[in-house]
Amino acid sequence: MTINIQKTALNIRIRKMIVIIGFTALVVIVAITEIIDKILPDITKTQAVFILLILFFLLAILNFMMDYRYIFYSDEGNKILLRYYSLRIFSKTKNSIEIPKDQFYGFELKKYCLGLKEYVVLQQNIKNKVANYPAICLSALTKKEKNKLKASLIRFSTK
Repeated sequence: MTINIQKTALNIRIRKMIVIIGFTALVVIVAITEIIDKILPDITKTQAVFILLILFFLLAILNFMMDYRYIFYSDEGNKILLRYYSLRIFSKTKNSIEIPKDQFYGFELKKYCLGLKEYVVLQQNIKNKVANYPAICLSALTKKEKNKLKASLIRFSTK
């Protein structure tokens, strides 16, 4: 089974660009035209721009906190393969985990931020000891993709 969220990752990046361009256009329109005076006469242009900037930064913080990651998962062959990287703007680190199926011990699921963020921690049996890999955020996966991933990991788990 293979899970590849390349389209989802592309949609997330496109959505980020649209938000950046949209907020930039709104700020320019509010700063240059008299439209804010007609719609909200009690608010000055400076206040309107400030409000837009606060909204933009709140959205940016929310996006940063969600920690979206591109994920490629495959259990074909004799290894479990999980490749992932962050979709944050300046993050360029790409990671890969390869675990031989006979050494795969299990996994843990952890939830944070009121259940909005779900992480998976893969575990490998090395010399009769269990080693944990770093937690990987699954927030970019759909519910169906998460269920497929969990079912696949349960199938190979030796816990």
